Amino acid sequence: MEIRDVRPDEYDALGALTVAAYTAVDRRTVETGDDYAGELADVAKRAADADVLVAIDGDGTVLGGVTYVPGPKSSSEWARAWCGPASPGPSPPASATSPSTPPTG
Repeated sequence: MEIRDVRPDEYDALGALTVAAYTAVDRRTVETGDDYAGELADVAKRAADADVLVAIDGDGTVLGGVTYVPGPKSSSEWARAWCGPASPGPSPPASATSPSTPPTG
């Protein structure tokens, strides 16, 4: 496995994986009707203003990624919104903060 800066030809794969991950946690996260899924999928926009790292396996398959914004001083509106003192970022979906019931069976 390799971890490095994401490359433009990997933006679509990482964007799709990000949307799939959010959807797996709580489908309502991407069904808000405000194009949140589009925002999550827009890796190019994040990469223009922040450090976007990607994990790649030996075959070049995107395994995951992370966006690192060092603070609220970014010129990007989305980065300021996520990191600014007035907005700590979106709250996690209720299912992510509620105690879970162990599976049965």
